[in-house]
Amino acid sequence: MENDAGRFNMNREGWLEMTHIKETLYAHSKVAEKKEELVKEFISITKSQDYINNIKPYKEELAKSCIRSSLRFSSKAMEFTKLLVEDILKTKLEYSKYYVTLPYILFHLPNDKTEQSGIHTDRRKECKNSITVWTPINTFKNTYPPISIFPKSHSLLAYLGQKLVKKIFPNLNQEGVMKKIGIRRLDVYPSISSTYIWDAELSHMGNLNSSENYHCALVIKITEKPLYLEPSVKCKDLIQRTNLKFIEFNFIDMYKNLTKHIENIEKMSLESLNIEEFISNVYDYRKLIDLETRRALSFTLSEVASRCPNQPSSNYFDLASYMVEKGNIMGLERHLRKCTDKKVVLRVFNKLSKFEKFNTYQEFTLFNKLKQRFKVDAINLRRTSIVHGW
Repeated sequence: MENDAGRFNMNREGWLEMTHIKETLYAHSKVAEKKEELVKEFISITKSQDYINNIKPYKEELAKSCIRSSLRFSSKAMEFTKLLVEDILKTKLEYSKYYVTLPYILFHLPNDKTEQSGIHTDRRKECKNSITVWTPINTFKNTYPPISIFPKSHSLLAYLGQKLVKKIFPNLNQEGVMKKIGIRRLDVYPSISSTYIWDAELSHMGNLNSSENYHCALVIKITEKPLYLEPSVKCKDLIQRTNLKFIEFNFIDMYKNLTKHIENIEKMSLESLNIEEFISNVYDYRKLIDLETRRALSFTLSEVASRCPNQPSSNYFDLASYMVEKGNIMGLERHLRKCTDKKVVLRVFNKLSKFEKFNTYQEFTLFNKLKQRFKVDAINLRRTSIVHGW
């Protein structure tokens, strides 16, 4: 994409590449440099005797989350995100009224199977129109394609065509279905100085890191309505900020602290007599943790639960991720989505309501979905337009 007004157009293919210039290019390079510094610390930790002796099944995901949190909340990532959104608004002014999520960091170790994903879209109907903004954060050029996209798969015609093919060939996999209607995979070997943007309806997939390098990417979503799973701010408000909120963590201290906190929460999940007692215990424990650590811990609990779903305390980690710092709704939704009994959902809601006011747009949206799913009126909510920001 050219950085000239009026050139931001991906209606036909459903995606585009935006090459950075000037300030944004420099900011992008500084984020990549910080990532490489963090990788060195990550490698140092994973070679330590304490790490080697640790038998927890989630120890690698916890260490990876330290990379993600350190980068996600850093001044360099925040500054780059602000400049990136500003560049997008210069070419698509209508996005000034849209919302942008807190940057999310993807971190792929060599041969890291937990970071692969099947073919999917980023569509969330609650967000209405939205785009995904994906930026590689590396000082090297990838020798493998971290992502693959399916150009033109975002159109209504492609959607209808896929439905028809699935009826005729019910055993065909998703990529085979798209081939039948002329849509073929495009492997993306990204430039280290570009960002890739696609329509939320576009089919894409994350690929296995077959290289020897540690790949990283920064992802934001720009949405017409706030994404209820994460903190969001209006794009126009972000680019007007003069003081960005950021956290600079000491990597080794963070790893030690998060390890301690997660092991304590795991112990609570195993020793609590019921879900109500677990909730009370976590809220009591929360008082002992400073805000900056809580933000990293909330994110880490959610990441560990997502990538280690068979771990016994996984479901409790998801719930705790919300209680520790309520900006992270993703874990709470995963926890409640697993519930098949509305009585259990009501028990969780009623206990949480002793500690939370549910006074944000994100919380209202989530619990309103649950009300509709279980057809219950016992969940009393007050509609609010207050967005939990970052």
